[in-house]
Amino acid sequence: MSIDYLQRTMVTKMKSITVPKPLGSVEDFTEAVECLKTLAHPARLRIVIILLHGRSTVGELATDCGIQDNVGLRFN
Repeated sequence: MSIDYLQRTMVTKMKSITVPKPLGSVEDFTEAVECLKTLAHPARLRIVIILLHGRSTVGELATDCGIQDNVGLRFN
């Protein structure tokens, strides 16, 4: 998956959501930073992208991501 595809997918999804500009300082975004670190693994990010397109079972996600379904969320 290319960065362009990811960007187009996220932009398309975000265009349908109207949100106000975030308030707060850089320090206020610490929790969001931790969340984004969690998504830093390629398989986890792929899972999110797949789920943005609709529902999937754990087995389908595992197959699409090339991982075993019993270890799908245990990435270090």
